[in-house]
Amino acid sequence: MITQGSPLVKCRYCPAHAVWATYEQTSRRTLVDPLPTVNGNIELTRKTGTALIARVVPVKERGQHTELYLSHFVSCPGRDKARSASSRQTMRRTGR
Repeated sequence: MITQGSPLVKCRYCPAHAVWATYEQTSRRTLVDPLPTVNGNIELTRKTGTALIARVVPVKERGQHTELYLSHFVSCPGRDKARSASSRQTMRRTGR
């Protein structure tokens, strides 16, 4: 499991733990559930040290991967709180 050795962090919106990864194309960070799942769509790789790199795997390629992970935002029961907090931050930054 590639998430071994990565520090677990507690989600702000639920009691679950997750790992941080950075999307390959956008360089944005995201929380990812630490265990692979059959419903996963994120491939994790490790480039240097403990940094995890995330790549969304297209549907047609998913059968070729043995370990796919899920964004914690998908499984988080507090995602609505997270979404509204994100909206408030965006409004503050843009002045809307």
